[in-house]
Amino acid sequence: MTANAAAGMLAAAASLALSAPGRSPLALRLSLVAALAVLALGCITLLEYAGVRMEIEGWLPRDASASHGRPSPQTALGLTLIGLCLAFLSRPGRRRGMLCDLGAISLVTLILVLVSGYVYQMVELLGLSRTNLTSPQTFFCLFLLSTVIVVRRASAIGWLSFWFDGGIGSRVGRLVLPLVVVTPFVAFATVGYLDSADILPPAYTRAVETPIVVLTALAVIAWMGRVTNRLERELRSQSLKDQLTNILNRRGFFSAADYAVKNAIRLRAGLTLFYFDLDGLKKINDSLGHTAGSELITSFANVLVATFRKTDVIGRIGGDEFVVLASGACGTAEVMLARMTAIIAARATADPLLEISFSAGYAETAYPAATKIDDLIAQADMMMYERKQLKKGAASLVGAIAKTEFLFPPITPSLRGVRLSPA
Repeated sequence: MTANAAAGMLAAAASLALSAPGRSPLALRLSLVAALAVLALGCITLLEYAGVRMEIEGWLPRDASASHGRPSPQTALGLTLIGLCLAFLSRPGRRRGMLCDLGAISLVTLILVLVSGYVYQMVELLGLSRTNLTSPQTFFCLFLLSTVIVVRRASAIGWLSFWFDGGIGSRVGRLVLPLVVVTPFVAFATVGYLDSADILPPAYTRAVETPIVVLTALAVIAWMGRVTNRLERELRSQSLKDQLTNILNRRGFFSAADYAVKNAIRLRAGLTLFYFDLDGLKKINDSLGHTAGSELITSFANVLVATFRKTDVIGRIGGDEFVVLASGACGTAEVMLARMTAIIAARATADPLLEISFSAGYAETAYPAATKIDDLIAQADMMMYERKQLKKGAASLVGAIAKTEFLFPPITPSLRGVRLSPA
């Protein structure tokens, strides 16, 4: 690395550090000055190669063994592009951002050209001669600075923001990017080795090289397809699951319920739909906070998972409303509810703070083909509402009796210990 190139790299690094988001206006001005210095150094070097005598070799001390102290044209072009990008980064704007994106893409192209020069031993891609090359140290610095600039632009709004987007296409792009970059170099390096090794006659070598390139492309496509399918399954699962309880949400429940109904029709099995509503959730949220309410909802979902089978469809379709579609469970609804009550009682014994009260209703059908899920939900909801009202009425009656006994204690004296004389 020549002294001029090293000075340019240091100035570029300083400019990049000073232009980081959140810096003061003074730091931004210093960053602009450093970026312009890098830009000037790159442009002057390119002018030297164009025939304009600027005597850049004598600006900084250099190695006596070097033919001259001027950076290679590729290094000068890299410094120019880095200086332009840093100047635009220090003064953000829409048009400057577009120019910065163009500069970042040009930097990526230059880095790929330099990599090709090193991989395929092409001196013309690295400099004018073997005494005027882009050294590995210079290439490494250019690569680091270019990477930071590209990442900075990708995190902003612009052409490169695709790589930081949250969409499935961006996620696939980030995952397969290393494979896409490395694979062509490996494939063509293999082809070059076959050409230079004279292992096979030229005609046979071409016949072998073509399948290598085709298989490499197919491997990249297959990898992208596998990654896309996996991400699609993850996104579909997230869209159908309730984030709080990890059971199905409303959309997921109806999607799974359609499949359960078709399976019940095929097996000629009956269906039972349970409808649950938590009691007193609003009071818990108001008195203990929404965190306690969320814990109650999660605990009840865990009770449902522990009570019903894995083949049953369990979902949360509202804030405190849950539904379960059980296949082949006709005539056992009350048994299932009793099992739930026992599980809740056992958990309350282990944790006295865990008090779950719920109201439940259910609807059964022996002919799934003639019944819609919405109708079953409506019937179970109606039963649940009636039971909830009866529970409230019973609680009100008990409360009224207790209040009456408190206000008007019994006036009949106790007969215990009283001796009655005969008439």
